[in-house]
Amino acid sequence: MIKKGKEIEGSKLKVWKPTDKGESIGGKIIEILEGQYGNQYAIQQDDKTVIFTPSHKSLQGKMQKLLIGDLVVIEFDGELPPKARGENPSKMYKVFEGTN
Repeated sequence: MIKKGKEIEGSKLKVWKPTDKGESIGGKIIEILEGQYGNQYAIQQDDKTVIFTPSHKSLQGKMQKLLIGDLVVIEFDGELPPKARGENPSKMYKVFEGTN
């Protein structure tokens, strides 16, 4: 079970918000936060900056087996049209094991 770390106010988080298919982030998972909409993973990149993943359901399902300390690369794979009028499109991702 994932344990809660210190609470971080949303305005202080740098959340990755990809817009173009093929955009990616990668690094070491240093923290996993439980939020209102699911888990967010803190990824420390090579330049030591920390970016949090969005809480998109399609990404969370692929990240659930990863642990703190794991290396990961996440690639934005575009959007699927909404299933019903008035809904948002689904954001799609590919998740890869990271290597040095």
